Amino acid sequence: MIRRTGWASLFVVALAAGVALGWWLQRAEPTYGNLPEPRLIDLASVAGPLRDLAESCNALPASDHPTLSSRPLEDAIDRLARARDDGEDLPPGLFLAVAQEMGKAGDLDGALEYIDRAAEVILPEDERGTVVIHYARASAHLRAASRDNCTSDGDPGACLLKGAERYAETMHAQQAINSIEALLAIRPDDLPARWLLNIAHARRGTYPDEVPSELLIPPEAFGGEEDAPLFVDVARDRGVAAVNLLGGSIIDDFDNDGLLDIFTTTYDPCGNVIAYHNNGDGTFTDRTIEAGLSGQLGGFNAVQADYDNDGFLDVLILRGAWQGPYGRRRNTLLRNNGDGTFVDVTKDANLDYPAYPTQAAAWADYDNDGDLDLYVGNEAASQDFHYPSQLFRNNGDGTFSNVNRVAGVMNDRMAKGVAWGDYDNDGDPDLYVSNIGPNRLYRNNGDGTFTDVAPDLGVDEPSDRSFVPWFWDFDNDGWLDLYVAGYSATLAQIAAAYVGRAGGGVRPKLYRNDQAGGFEDVTGAVGLAEPQLPMGANFGDIDNDGWLDIYLATGSPPLEMILPNVMYRNVGGTAFVEVTLAAGVGHLEKGHGVAFGDIDNDGDQDIYVQMGGFSPIDYAPNALFLNPGNANHWVTIRLVGQTTNRAAIGVRVRLTVNDGGSRRRIYGTVSSGGSFGASSLQLEMGVGQATVVEELEVWWPTSGTRQVFRDVAVDQIIRIEEGIDAIVQFGGRTVNSR
Repeated sequence: MIRRTGWASLFVVALAAGVALGWWLQRAEPTYGNLPEPRLIDLASVAGPLRDLAESCNALPASDHPTLSSRPLEDAIDRLARARDDGEDLPPGLFLAVAQEMGKAGDLDGALEYIDRAAEVILPEDERGTVVIHYARASAHLRAASRDNCTSDGDPGACLLKGAERYAETMHAQQAINSIEALLAIRPDDLPARWLLNIAHARRGTYPDEVPSELLIPPEAFGGEEDAPLFVDVARDRGVAAVNLLGGSIIDDFDNDGLLDIFTTTYDPCGNVIAYHNNGDGTFTDRTIEAGLSGQLGGFNAVQADYDNDGFLDVLILRGAWQGPYGRRRNTLLRNNGDGTFVDVTKDANLDYPAYPTQAAAWADYDNDGDLDLYVGNEAASQDFHYPSQLFRNNGDGTFSNVNRVAGVMNDRMAKGVAWGDYDNDGDPDLYVSNIGPNRLYRNNGDGTFTDVAPDLGVDEPSDRSFVPWFWDFDNDGWLDLYVAGYSATLAQIAAAYVGRAGGGVRPKLYRNDQAGGFEDVTGAVGLAEPQLPMGANFGDIDNDGWLDIYLATGSPPLEMILPNVMYRNVGGTAFVEVTLAAGVGHLEKGHGVAFGDIDNDGDQDIYVQMGGFSPIDYAPNALFLNPGNANHWVTIRLVGQTTNRAAIGVRVRLTVNDGGSRRRIYGTVSSGGSFGASSLQLEMGVGQATVVEELEVWWPTSGTRQVFRDVAVDQIIRIEEGIDAIVQFGGRTVNSR
């Protein structure tokens, strides 16, 4: 049974390029539908620091929440009623405004009824109005098809873009197809309509077989003929398929039993965080209440770290993004007590005030003193609201001090992503902040201050709208490269890219480290220069070949954006190819936090994705994509710092192997990866066909120590502790000495 945390019905009013409702909506602002009663929370059971959040949750339908308020629907219905009472001619736009907001609330039957009413008053010669009606009707049916087959307790495969497969309920998908075909009869070259036709056939289970050849976006465009492991979504079977709005996800071992657990948040202000315990048999148990987390509500994102160096991973929850002043909900630092429980220490740690809206934070030991510091990327937007980003220096006593002004990292832009990485190999981590506006690369000066070198090094793009960034060594040359996701494209622009047309949109950037203090833009050269809309993203090695791959959880708050998540396979550090269809990971709901981690200790990386979007229609089941494995070998390394921070964040590893007759090096750096979703901090490294690691070198940045181990067996999980020249196998047996 899927755990439901809110409305699961979905709806969208899609607008193609050149199609606008503005001429109809001059007399009616966007509006909202029939909401269920608010979900009440027992305030007596809610922790004091979050009591105000719970109180606002109780009043949610009548609140001023930017995306969850009931007022827009009430206004739309009121405008329509007033026009009727005044005896005015009722324009189609008034009906469509009500339909749009009803759909957002999940009342699809009501939405379709009002779309039909709008259609009744469209003049036969009104081509533009007829097109909008077709879009609205098709989109409503597509959301109903999702409700019946994906967000219900049905086959999780029905959530995916995949090959032909009949689903239990096909009526709504067929109705969507009918509307899109009628639209295309009017506008044969309408790219968004062509895109949605392919999506509708996927919802019906008839893609690609029954899509007309002249309108087909072929499977090979989505990597259907590429080589990739075929993942399977097992979230429902394993007990981790909560139905949520957008949020963050973490895969990591929170109780030190050698098994990776899952932690999720949801932006739903009434939604609790969830702590899933790995049972070791492939299943998980929800231990949220037992962990003392009842009442930890909302949360745009989350990231883990051992901030107090006690050997147990703690969690930071981030809140308030995209909500302006309304989003000034404080973040939460949860200290892991080491006994299966957490305690909220935000106030004690001096992280409670001031509270600014954010979705991005990252941990690193920027001053190399052995404990982890924290950078929080806050939102600042012109005169409307201005919230500087914060650098919290760890004082080593459980508290933090904000040193953003002294360090020179206030950013003063609308931060959307944060990543640390030592790009210049000088021993201290540098900081990248992606913004709506030019991005920042703050070079660590080694004296507690930073200098923004992004413009000088040419890495400030995408400068109009960036999203998730990360540092990684995609080409295995020992120098950290930089990936920055772009985040602005219309459905027409994305569709154009998939059919080989120039369509515009903001593209991502892949900056290759030139090993001389700078970067080279290789985005186009490696095949990544197409617009996507990743709200969450991360990287990992899906096939254990030793080359890091990409997974993008796509979507966008505008309701017309129905997009599959996207996976790219790294081909030898020289190119990326899309393998979405081949890998079976093209989830069509709106995706957010992405986390890689080997949940079953079989040596390959699985992927957990927190699905869902902004509006009540966007509730969706989370996905756990299980990796089927491959013929390549691997080694998983759990690193424990002593002088360096205990969680080993920032520690770097180099493997030297003979891979199929070719001697090569494979590099890894301990981090949680991308900035929307947090991967395991253990290094899960593929080594291709190598049957032994000839040399394993670990570099500990705080102590400067380098440890070298030789002839390390593959296909095992090992533990390496700073300063101890022995490798311990998972389970405690010493298997290798220096």
